[in-house]
Amino acid sequence: MGLDWEKYVVIDEKFFRPAEVDLLVGDASKARDQLGWVPKTSFPDLVKLMVDADVDLLEGKLKGIA
Repeated sequence: MGLDWEKYVVIDEKFFRPAEVDLLVGDASKARDQLGWVPKTSFPDLVKLMVDADVDLLEGKLKGIA
């Protein structure tokens, strides 16, 4: 469209979230109830994927952001 987004978007820092958050809690019940959504990955499988990725990162198999 050729518009300069910076002329139209206002950034309000009061809505920024800190980089490190002590506690994050998710609840997919609304998506399930209203959309019929169900996760394809079970919670135990998700934990395994996350731990495996952390181990791979520590072993140098993955490139992290840090």
